[in-house]
Amino acid sequence: MTTWNYDEWAELLADFFFDKAHADEETLFAVDEQALASASGLDAGQACESLAEAVLSVVGPRWNVRAVGERVRNWRLAGEDGAHPALPFLALTVLAAYRMGAFEGFAPHKFYVPLRRTLADDDEGTDAPGNYREYVRELWDDLSRWSNEDREGWGGHLTIRDPGVHYGRGLAFQHALVKSYDLTHLDAFFRRIGLQPGEHIEPAELRRALAAWTAGRGEPWARRLQRVASDPDLGEYAEALLAREAEKWDGRPRDPRTGRAIGRIRLGFSSVRRPRVGVYLQWDDRLPEAAVLQMPDGSVVELHRSNGWFAPHPFDSLDAATAMNDGAELGGRSLRFDLRADDAYAFGYDDDLGSWISTDSISYGNRYHLVVRSEHASVCVAFAQASSSVKSMVDEGASRSLPQGWKLIVNVQIDARPQKAPPAPLAPLVPVGSSPRLRLLGGLPLSTGHGVYLRGGEPALGLSSLSDEETITMTRASTGQTERFKVPVGSNHEVPLWQLHLDPDLYEIQHGDSRVTLKIIDGIAEAAGPGAGTITLEARGASIVGTITDPPGTGREPLTVPAPAKGDRVILLGTRPGHQLLVECPTWTASLAGHDLSWRQIDAWPDFPPVWLFMKGPSGRYEASLLSPREPDV
Repeated sequence: MTTWNYDEWAELLADFFFDKAHADEETLFAVDEQALASASGLDAGQACESLAEAVLSVVGPRWNVRAVGERVRNWRLAGEDGAHPALPFLALTVLAAYRMGAFEGFAPHKFYVPLRRTLADDDEGTDAPGNYREYVRELWDDLSRWSNEDREGWGGHLTIRDPGVHYGRGLAFQHALVKSYDLTHLDAFFRRIGLQPGEHIEPAELRRALAAWTAGRGEPWARRLQRVASDPDLGEYAEALLAREAEKWDGRPRDPRTGRAIGRIRLGFSSVRRPRVGVYLQWDDRLPEAAVLQMPDGSVVELHRSNGWFAPHPFDSLDAATAMNDGAELGGRSLRFDLRADDAYAFGYDDDLGSWISTDSISYGNRYHLVVRSEHASVCVAFAQASSSVKSMVDEGASRSLPQGWKLIVNVQIDARPQKAPPAPLAPLVPVGSSPRLRLLGGLPLSTGHGVYLRGGEPALGLSSLSDEETITMTRASTGQTERFKVPVGSNHEVPLWQLHLDPDLYEIQHGDSRVTLKIIDGIAEAAGPGAGTITLEARGASIVGTITDPPGTGREPLTVPAPAKGDRVILLGTRPGHQLLVECPTWTASLAGHDLSWRQIDAWPDFPPVWLFMKGPSGRYEASLLSPREPDV
């Protein structure tokens, strides 16, 4: 196909933006060139041209928007079968808003000129075309009714914020604050400010932190995010956008347009002496076992899962040097992989691949190698030498095997919290010191809640880099007592909270405009319930220790299932979509023990009532066993 008609575009847009992946979430109707390409299967230019031709066939060159309204009314009278008829027209308005260029106070020509030229290149008009203003609000309201009431949020909730007198352009603009590709960088932003999945942060604080994080960066995506976060006229829209993305964030990247998982592209090398960097595609439980990738040059690559990775590995169809310098994005509508360009990459050893693979952060006590841009090598190696317990150095000989402009720093092992804040290229990798947001670092956190710590295991408090306040305010919830502490003088901008000997309670801590909540408890049972405790497993040469935080009678119960063979899995299914659990035998225990362990049974921890168990039988095919007869949910 090289084009689609109006009704076909309505179905394509409904499937892409309002499918079940957005169920009960707020949908971002972010219609840019890449979104249209992904939705239609055409390249970006063909997709935009096809959408314009489809809309032109309905409204005509005189912009008779009433015709779209008539299609909506006829569609409702006929029983509302299929996609909402206003989708292609409203998508065109959002695409025009993306093409506005620099935002300057909602000046009319900034929107109406690109709107007209999105439909017809030779349109020289500068004002609202045809009867556009008479009908556009009605169309947006009806689309919102279809999304929120008719379908009850099955494909997501579309929120229409009232732009007041600027509705002609503001209705479209609120969906086009940034390009959808820009939002994929929020994954790195949330990591940088220490956001935990499910944690609530005031939207205004998120906006201030984003403005600080993007300040001074020259990439186009950073400039757009900076504009949105710092322009006071966009405050309401920006905060709503950030609050929505923070609420949906689960600690892993996903496509903000579709809600689908984004796989991680990793960099790696097998030899430290000759680090020839390759590209690796990481598998996780949100991704399929096998897939087909369409490459930009038209070639097709078949992927299949191999432990925690997709084979072939390395992935030679993507140039590693280009990925390091510019970032990379692979795939289309059903499966995407992404790598954000950075100034420094940390490489940890991966047993499955037998190679050094890039990672999101540096853990204390583990050994890494760093690949950094040449201009940052001196400050990075100085930090590594001051913080590492082994001899860190730039390996000039090995660096010659890297792409031009990069240096290899070998042997970085940080065994304790550094006393000095890391340089900017390493700040995303080493969670130390200040950041745009007040955050809790280290300590002994419990997974039962955000900001819950054992007494004696209080974290360090990383101060807000946006505040010059010389005091920190701490309020105790049970008494309302407020105390103020002077910010200590130091280079890492941290306050060790364990030195304050705080009593068990809930505390709110504030530094400038940034706030964080801290709860201190006396024991695990206080947070997890009676029966919580510690378990220990002794294996040859290793001691594995863990904490039971879901003891019998207090929450989830384990289900003992037959252990799958090495490399296979047991699959548990519940009564509704999303009720699924893949159970595998952990490989790291065998690695620590020094030999393969014989697993006969294994505990599974589903958070839903399991109905079916699937596992491979003697024939090598999966067989199903009924665990509990339950009616499936509609």
